[in-house]
Amino acid sequence: MTTAKDVEGQGTGTVKIGNHVTVEAGAVLRSCVIEGHNRIGAGAVINDGALVEEFSVVAEGAVVHPGRRIPGGQLWAGNPAEFVRNLTKDEMAALEVDAEAASSLADEHAAEFLPTSAVHLDAEKLAAAARA
Repeated sequence: MTTAKDVEGQGTGTVKIGNHVTVEAGAVLRSCVIEGHNRIGAGAVINDGALVEEFSVVAEGAVVHPGRRIPGGQLWAGNPAEFVRNLTKDEMAALEVDAEAASSLADEHAAEFLPTSAVHLDAEKLAAAARA
């Protein structure tokens, strides 16, 4: 995720992500708003000032241009992203289930990753100083 210092007409840029959102590997979010119950596909790019409304899917590799609005309940794909079709009720219901499953899987594997602090960097500096 990245933010711009200023997004025209929106003040200071921020990335806002709602509940039950799945952001797949390699997706880039730039000073945008992702409302709840969405899936952002692998490698997708959501640019500055864009809004993805609830219960939507941005397909893998799609590029949402700056300031674009993706209406709720729709699938968008391509570069630039374009409307493909409306989602079914079952597809919209699955968005929350999929997000919960991804969260549970992440929790199961959290211990396999370095902590989010920079303590390991301090330890590496101490080790390097001891070797010198």
